[in-house]
Amino acid sequence: MSSEQHSTRAENQAQTALAPPAVSVVGLSKRFGSALAVDDVSLDVQRGSLLALLGPSGCGKTTTLRLIAGLERADRGQIAVGGRSVADGSSFVPPERRRVGMVFQDYALFPHLDVAGNVGFGLRDRARRAARVGEVLDLVGLGGMERRMPRQLSGGQQQRVALARALAPEPEVLLLDEPFSNLDPALRAHVRAEVREILARAEATAIFVTHDREEALSLADQVAVLWQGRLAQIGTPDELYRQPASLDVAGFIGDADVLPGVARGGQVDCELGTLPGCPPAYGEVAVLVRPEDVRLCADPSGTAAIVRREFYGHDQLVTVRLPSGRLLRARLGRWQSFEPGARVEIAVDGVVSLFPTAGPSS
Repeated sequence: MSSEQHSTRAENQAQTALAPPAVSVVGLSKRFGSALAVDDVSLDVQRGSLLALLGPSGCGKTTTLRLIAGLERADRGQIAVGGRSVADGSSFVPPERRRVGMVFQDYALFPHLDVAGNVGFGLRDRARRAARVGEVLDLVGLGGMERRMPRQLSGGQQQRVALARALAPEPEVLLLDEPFSNLDPALRAHVRAEVREILARAEATAIFVTHDREEALSLADQVAVLWQGRLAQIGTPDELYRQPASLDVAGFIGDADVLPGVARGGQVDCELGTLPGCPPAYGEVAVLVRPEDVRLCADPSGTAAIVRREFYGHDQLVTVRLPSGRLLRARLGRWQSFEPGARVEIAVDGVVSLFPTAGPSS
């Protein structure tokens, strides 16, 4: 990269840092009857980034997306898009004037319109419509398919048409509701990678809803975990996985087993021995152990016994029973082989996460 390109890139980054967030949500709440669907949610989405709203069914993630889109009215809170207020206690900007693009779960393509008709549907500038349709179809890899009908397209191609239609008006932010749920599992990973590349090429800001942790961790720059209507934690995928804010977040983000322990600052005593723990704590704690951090060594006099082995080809999940009767999982490479009933010794790599369960001990 030349010095001129470095300078331009640095200038762009500086401008982005000074600009307001693409989306800013403050104290957002929404109730449906007696059910509080969204409870005091606040978050910012930076320009050019991809945010995942992740959580179990009924946690408020789709409602949050619909509030940002303007498809629902909030009971309390403020929403700004591109630095412009679109919803607060005294005003409400309708969806068509918010400069947001929406990709629905079922794509919502018009069956009677061809690809070009679908993509150009929301473009008001007739003089530039054909050129813009061509631009976004090239961007999503569907150039030359303008005259195809939706029924003539695969599921992945239909999704790209929906994406092109949402990108065509050059929105401030793209909103995607469970965008991959209708795809065959074998196709899903491939299409996810395609969509991520398209959004990066378009330099688009996007928020997508998912209940699939693999989807969120592999695609998003930031992940917001919603739990019972509240924002439980927001951070990078690495931060959420390595430093979960609660046991609920930890268990939802990835496989984990929990053991009781007693912490002494940066260490914890538990059934697996004395382990390094984070954050430093004192007293009774819950010790979170990820299966990929567990190592097993065959030992006829070992204290743990193999219960079962699930082989997946690229790796395997082995469950062992500890002396206490508790079960612990280990995710291992495909080469090790353990039979049920075999005795093993256990080691844990890295630092375990600690969650206080009682007040500090004296």
